[in-house]
Amino acid sequence: MAKPKQKREGDAGVVTVFLGMSIMTAVLHAMIKSKFTGVLFFISFLIFLFFAKRAYGRKQDDEIVWEETLGDNGVEALTSYKKGKVHSIERWKPNGEKCPHSHVMNGNGVLVFYNRDGTEMKRVSYKGGELFEPDRE
Repeated sequence: MAKPKQKREGDAGVVTVFLGMSIMTAVLHAMIKSKFTGVLFFISFLIFLFFAKRAYGRKQDDEIVWEETLGDNGVEALTSYKKGKVHSIERWKPNGEKCPHSHVMNGNGVLVFYNRDGTEMKRVSYKGGELFEPDRE
């Protein structure tokens, strides 16, 4: 009588990677054969741009999450959230200098946006962790 084959621990990972690669290959093959290749490529490109522009942090014990927004010259903004609302924002100018006018702490403050040439585009206010628009009060 033949001995049953023993399963090795690494087999599941290899199978998972193989299946993942097979699915990716099948999707790419379908995209190439499809008449909607341009649309699918465009959607893939938009998804790539969205994820390439942001790096997300981890939730910590007190539910703080951070988000880093990247611009042409590196970090553009560093935002932290607490319980789903903005907690603090640090902002940098397009030339890499830290913005002296943007100050959001404990959900309250002002955030300045800049054009690529470094001129001020607009200012927004935060109150209680949300955008504050006085005309809606």
